Amino acid sequence: MALRPLLEIDVDTQSPKVSKSPNRVQFGADFELGRDVGLEDPKNRSFIQQHVLINGFRYDSDRDFKLQTAYWHTEYFPRFLNWEQTVEARQYAFDRAPHDGSLEKGPFVSAYRIQPSIGYELGGIVKRDSRPSGIPTDAISRFLAVLDFSLEFRRLLKLSFTDTYYFLENATRRRNRDYFEGRIELNTGYLFNRNFNGLQSGIVLKFQRGDQAPTFGSVNALSIGFKIYR
Repeated sequence: MALRPLLEIDVDTQSPKVSKSPNRVQFGADFELGRDVGLEDPKNRSFIQQHVLINGFRYDSDRDFKLQTAYWHTEYFPRFLNWEQTVEARQYAFDRAPHDGSLEKGPFVSAYRIQPSIGYELGGIVKRDSRPSGIPTDAISRFLAVLDFSLEFRRLLKLSFTDTYYFLENATRRRNRDYFEGRIELNTGYLFNRNFNGLQSGIVLKFQRGDQAPTFGSVNALSIGFKIYR
C-alpha cells in the first residue's frame, strides 16, 4: 500500500504548430494497493506473484495550458513469476553461485523487467482554447494497455521502452492510438566521483513517437540528456 505524488513535464520550446516534440504537463497522485498471492510456498510458486491496483487523480495539460484535462486513472499490474529481477536480486544470486575461479564481480545481465498492464481513464476537459484544434474528443473515456520493458547490462548500460495503446471510446475517427518511448541510458557513475548519499549520474538517449495525450498530437522526437538519480 502506498500513496505517490506525480509530476511530469515533457515539453519543447518550439511552436506546437511546427514541432513534433512532446507537449505534456502532468501532475496528480496515485494510491497503490497490492496483494501477494504466490509468495507463501517457495516450492509451489504461483505464476502470478502479485496483483497490484493503482487508482489516482490526474491532471494533464499542454505546455501553454490551452487544453487542460482532469480524469480518474485506474490501472492493474499483474506481476508474473521471474518477469522482473532487481540489481540486488541478481547480484545476490550471482554471489551464491559457484564461479570456478572467475574474476567477474557481477552478472552480465544485472537487472531486467517485463511489466504489462491494462487500465481505464475517465474524465473531461477543464479548460479549452477557443481556437480550432485536433483534440479527438470532448470527454475522456479511454482504455489503455501498456508494455514496460527494460534490460540492464553490467550496471552500466540500460535499454528500455514503454509502449502505450489507447482506445478512445468517444472519438469519431481513429479510435486506436499508440505512443512509444524508448531509452538508452549510460551510467556514468557517482556524481563528482563521490557518493553523495547514493546519487549517481547518467547520459540518456530518448526516442518518442506516436500520439501523446492529452492533445494526441503527433510526436516524433530524438533527444539526449543528463540525469541524476539514486
